[in-house]
Amino acid sequence: MEQQAYAEINRLYFKDRAAARRRVDDLVPRPPRKAVPAGDVLAAAPGASGHAVGQAPVRR
Repeated sequence: MEQQAYAEINRLYFKDRAAARRRVDDLVPRPPRKAVPAGDVLAAAPGASGHAVGQAPVRR
């Protein structure tokens, strides 16, 4: 039963997260990540907060 496998992984997660992730990947492999070339635009993008690293956020 497929749900039984996930119940076992859930129990494993609280003991060993990396091992639980590997078990999930064995059941449902993740698609491969796309390589991002060095110096790409994403590397210079601001953080999720909307401001650059080291810059104080502006309160409005």
